[in-house]
Amino acid sequence: MRTRGEGGLEKIGHIWYFTFYNLKGKQMRRSSKSRLKSVAIEMLQQAQKDLRKGTEPASARKMKYEDIRRILVDDYLLSAKAVMDGKEILISGRRGLLKPLDDYFGGMNVANITTDVLRDFSSKRMENGVAGPTVNRNLAMLRRMFKLAERESKVSNVPYFPMQKESEPREAFLEGPRFEKLRAEMPELLRPTLTFCYETGCRTGAMAKVVWPWVNLADQEISLPPGVVKNRKPIVPLSDELTAMLKKKFRGHGTVFATRNFPACVDKGMC
Repeated sequence: MRTRGEGGLEKIGHIWYFTFYNLKGKQMRRSSKSRLKSVAIEMLQQAQKDLRKGTEPASARKMKYEDIRRILVDDYLLSAKAVMDGKEILISGRRGLLKPLDDYFGGMNVANITTDVLRDFSSKRMENGVAGPTVNRNLAMLRRMFKLAERESKVSNVPYFPMQKESEPREAFLEGPRFEKLRAEMPELLRPTLTFCYETGCRTGAMAKVVWPWVNLADQEISLPPGVVKNRKPIVPLSDELTAMLKKKFRGHGTVFATRNFPACVDKGMC
């Protein structure tokens, strides 16, 4: 026997239903959509667990990816980590950071975003040549969505996020002020070259092979074909600053980055 407030079970036709009192004290009845009483009991227990956390039962089942995405965007805008440019959001001055998540999870119920689904997302990204650390940045942003929604009691369960192995930290990496000083001392023709290498970590040999047909200035990215770097087909994002530089010198053919005397200029600037 259950006391008032603990909820109850009821069979209507062949289907079991469970009842509970929501946070406002209103009695609710939900269908388990199952002929098995055990399924209804499990769903009732989950509802009671959600209520103890102060969350309306099954709220995550009604929430979609777009709902927790909106919570993240609002948080970024409030903390000045992002700004709106028309209908597009710029996070840390960069466009398209949410696009991989939007393309895969768009329209998906939050309750259906499980660890297995996250693994599938990672696998598909890496099959397209995206590096593990970049996939980690995608997952970290999605995890942030879940954490914010959990803080607002809009989801009661945050899935485990399987992360990829990070790259080894680079040594002797120039900090921002030193980089700006070095770039200012270089010939203007070589500044986009240095900026690209600095922002992406791309080796000079691979950078020298980049041609204009690989560049998509509208999406602010460069697609490197297999064989150029170790990854099969990496997508390299471009910052607003570098995109503006490339727009000024856009030709539509030939190599993108000037390399003549580039190593010598770098060595001279770092001395």
